[in-house]
Amino acid sequence: MLSTGQYNILFNDIHALPSGNESDYMILEVDPEIVSLLESNHPLILRGSDTDEAVLCTLGETYAARHAETSNLFLLLEHVDQQVSKYSLSNAYSSSNKPQPSQSIAIVNSGSFFVEVTKTRPKFDSLANLLPIYRGSSSFKDSSITSPTICSTEYLLDNIQASKIQLLDHLNSIKAFELNGEWRIFNLEYLISILELILLSVMEHDMNLACISLREIQNSLTEHDIPEEVIVNCLKLHSTSVKPTENGANNVVDIQFHVSEDMISRTYGHTLLQSLDRANERISMKEFLTRWKNYVPDTISIDLELLKGYYLIEEDMINPMIVYFPKDILPSDSKEKFSKLFKIKPKWMKSDILPYISDLADNAKELDAITLKYSRVSTINNNTYYTSRLPQLF
Repeated sequence: MLSTGQYNILFNDIHALPSGNESDYMILEVDPEIVSLLESNHPLILRGSDTDEAVLCTLGETYAARHAETSNLFLLLEHVDQQVSKYSLSNAYSSSNKPQPSQSIAIVNSGSFFVEVTKTRPKFDSLANLLPIYRGSSSFKDSSITSPTICSTEYLLDNIQASKIQLLDHLNSIKAFELNGEWRIFNLEYLISILELILLSVMEHDMNLACISLREIQNSLTEHDIPEEVIVNCLKLHSTSVKPTENGANNVVDIQFHVSEDMISRTYGHTLLQSLDRANERISMKEFLTRWKNYVPDTISIDLELLKGYYLIEEDMINPMIVYFPKDILPSDSKEKFSKLFKIKPKWMKSDILPYISDLADNAKELDAITLKYSRVSTINNNTYYTSRLPQLF
């Protein structure tokens, strides 16, 4: 960085300097957080294909990187270790009686734009098409994987516009798991089959759902030849807490899972909704609840609140019908998401729309601001409703 003082500014032909898109340099406007990362040598990575708007990623955040024009001319300067040149700008306007600056700098580049960097939400729209569906396998050859793509963490980072931490958090939220270095997502029917084997083992060995031992489950399922990672991830998907058990030498000898009945019930309900949709079978809400109750184990209760974000109710009929509508089919962009939601239903109750938009912000204040930008709020009989604010979205 140049200090304050007098300098000789050296240049030959400023018109010959590269500028605009031809420049070898790019000016990046960054916040103090990024500056701190740069000063501590943390990597910054630009992600996106040729058709994407580029994003800048740190380890934990994603930033939009947008081209911004300016009427000012930026000059890139560097110290020059040489005698004062006859081309010096300061010499051109100086008097021979005045002392000349002892330091020289040269103009090495120019430009009239910069890249504006602002925090943005990661883009996971294409992730579902990249993850292979896991339907079970008797070996690590995974002959039943439906996609030939090797979905390692590195591969996904190369194809998804998100930071590493955000990507891993999202993979966990959509129930993806890593097996033999590759990410997959469970086929729901297969997940149910593993879950039923685990629950059967729990009953046979009189285990408590609040404290299930991985080692005991593995021993009881040995004959089924299920990979340990599959059992572990099935249990994790249905647990509120996971606690490693260590011996005196601090080595992990077992893992205890606190399995949730609600999470089990949700998986059964989600699987039933998906299977009805694939069969193009429309049923009433009353009939769905009956089937769901018959589907879950006897000790498990059901509650439609558990399936928020997976279904819609067509209430304009005498006998309301339930429709499969999972939140992960919606675009990640705020405007596009609200556009699609209001095309599906012109009026949403707050409790119904919230599961579909909660991922648009990190806190309630930010979410309220986004919601008010794209919708109007009204209150009827103490219930809050949202309608579209932008008619052109249709």
